[in-house]
Amino acid sequence: LGEEAKVQGEAITSLTQERDVVVATSGELAEEKAALEKEVEGLKKSVAIQYDEGFSSPLIKS
Repeated sequence: LGEEAKVQGEAITSLTQERDVVVATSGELAEEKAALEKEVEGLKKSVAIQYDEGFSSPLIKS
């Protein structure tokens, strides 16, 4: 019984450590996702401005 309790305790410790790693990774991924979403929005605005400027500038004639 004592050996079984020891094994279960080790399993609990291992699972707790794995959970902590997953939680930390999840937080990091959420931050990275937010940063990427912000970057995408900036790129969308940049493309929209360039697109609008392309139509508002005079055409170059050869």
